[in-house]
Amino acid sequence: MRRLLALCLLLLASAPARAIELAPPSGEALPALRFLDMQGNETGLDAFRGKVVVLNLWATWCAPCREEMPSLRGLAARLDPEKAVV
Repeated sequence: MRRLLALCLLLLASAPARAIELAPPSGEALPALRFLDMQGNETGLDAFRGKVVVLNLWATWCAPCREEMPSLRGLAARLDPEKAVV
């Protein structure tokens, strides 16, 4: 059983990651998405209306996710906060 679990985890880890596009059909709004901001306050995508939003979902236990955080911070520092948010 442990070998089967290890094989499944290995296969999942080796699968290529792909970004998915959440863009709705033209003229339609995205469904409401609620989440906590960095201060722990509930917010949603509607708070960023009119801005480009880079939304990265990750987990603290995911080593590759943690490795990409510096590049996301760098992207956020280079973007105009009036026009985009990471």
